[in-house]
Amino acid sequence: MLIAGNAPIRDRYKGRYIRPADVPASVTLDIIQSFYEQRSMWSQIDEESKLFIGSIHAVALTMPDQKPAILVQRGPVAFDRASGINQRRDRDMKVGSTVYTDTIRTSVAINCMDGQPWVCDDIGSDMFELFGMLRHEHKHYGFFKMDSPVLSELRKQKDSTRPQHWLTVLSFAVSMQLTWKVEQEASEFKSLVINLEDIN
Repeated sequence: MLIAGNAPIRDRYKGRYIRPADVPASVTLDIIQSFYEQRSMWSQIDEESKLFIGSIHAVALTMPDQKPAILVQRGPVAFDRASGINQRRDRDMKVGSTVYTDTIRTSVAINCMDGQPWVCDDIGSDMFELFGMLRHEHKHYGFFKMDSPVLSELRKQKDSTRPQHWLTVLSFAVSMQLTWKVEQEASEFKSLVINLEDIN
């Protein structure tokens, strides 16, 4: 799957397969991790990280108890079908391949959690700045269109069994442009090639 954007950003995803429905959340995670990595607060080495950044599914698996946490969650996702007949961009009759492009739309929720309310609020403010004030910069990551983010009130999770029982959530709707390539031989379906490299 090709994530549209500048070449240096696309290169970050070469060799990685991301299912189309998971692209928005995966790219959002990458943006957040890069943001805190530049501030020496996050590292790929867990022991060196001052906070945990991961998918909402990591709550019961790898999320540590002693660190602030940022958990990314996507909402329902759909293709816009906004790029013409069958979303076809190019067709190579010699090799029987077809390139398609389209945009997908979904919502993303960034859950900021910690045991201390002021830490939780600081992280939420970071996310509001990152995806609010800098949202136009994220087009380099393939964010085709992004609605203004909304930061929720700080609240305490009464039924939480984890130490990170304070929560604030940043949410926004986003559209992303994706491109994929289908290869065929004669009239028989041969293969479906999905990757994150540019398609010529």
